[in-house]
Amino acid sequence: DYVVAVVNQQENLLVFGQKTIETWYDAGTVNFPFQRVDGGTIERGCAAAQSPLKEDNSVFFLGDDRIFYRLDGTIPRRISTHAIEDAGQLYTSVSDCTTFSYTFEGHKNLVVNFPSANATWVHDLSTGMWRERDSWDSHNNSYGRWRGSCVANVYNKVLVGDYYSGQIGYLDDTVFTEFGNTGQALMVSPIIAEDRKRVFISRFELDIEQGVGNTVDPGSDPQIMLDHSDDGGRTFSRPQTGNSMGKLGEYRKRLRWLRQGQARNRIYRVTIADPVRRTIIAAHADLTVGM
Repeated sequence: DYVVAVVNQQENLLVFGQKTIETWYDAGTVNFPFQRVDGGTIERGCAAAQSPLKEDNSVFFLGDDRIFYRLDGTIPRRISTHAIEDAGQLYTSVSDCTTFSYTFEGHKNLVVNFPSANATWVHDLSTGMWRERDSWDSHNNSYGRWRGSCVANVYNKVLVGDYYSGQIGYLDDTVFTEFGNTGQALMVSPIIAEDRKRVFISRFELDIEQGVGNTVDPGSDPQIMLDHSDDGGRTFSRPQTGNSMGKLGEYRKRLRWLRQGQARNRIYRVTIADPVRRTIIAAHADLTVGM
């Protein structure tokens, strides 16, 4: 099969093809120094030439079956989830997929960009969790993907190249905008259900870091917006219901929404658009199952 990429991994040369991955080593022979390792061929191809990435003493890549793998020796271990794989099957093309990694606040993050599909997925190697990342323009319209297209670790900073404007920014845990534009945080809960019976919800509450408001607007009285879906996440309620995260110094603020009605299955969605610290610790609900 055609070769799409090569990676130097632990003094071996991994040759990524469209259908297989071969391991070669430096045999020191005169005419051609490399020889293929007998029995070292991996029956899994690479779907994108720029997807193989070295991180955490291993190699990651997008397989020809549109599943993302971590290569442990000669064994490809699946690390993507069914939800991400279902989304990837709908992409018209994945051959332009690119990857890069960065470490921030102790977390190693593997970023997978799909430019033609306008999508970005991020894998946290520390927790094994995936998340979708998006950016917004000055009119609060979604770009569909994260603006970051590459990173460099220099000057004790993680510099980020912006695919949209060509600017270079850096990651900062005290700034909650991207190149001056709104940075939204969106979290969706698992389904709340019990054997197709009606579930009555008298209280929904969030444990967060309170009192994170700014001294001036925007964000002097930051809001968490809550809405919900009773049809499996296909549609969500409108309008959203806001609740204050606490002005600066309001450290005893309690975020709860009462009289949440009933449903056979309920999904909650939380949105934070104010440029403040977003630390959600836990979620609670008072539930009663109908007869």
